[in-house]
Amino acid sequence: MNQAISIFKDAKIDKTDGLKLSWDDRWIHLRGSNTEPILRIYAEAPTKSDAHLLVDRIRTTI
Repeated sequence: MNQAISIFKDAKIDKTDGLKLSWDDRWIHLRGSNTEPILRIYAEAPTKSDAHLLVDRIRTTI
């Protein structure tokens, strides 16, 4: 997770429930599941393509 923070230095960081990186028009949230050994990644952006780019960039980072 620290790698994601170092790459997205311009993001607002919230560690309340996992890791949420936010910008004015988009965000991405990484959260470990409490019931399964997986990491969930949620993203919202102006377009579906932008959201997929955020997710892809995070996945290659962590």
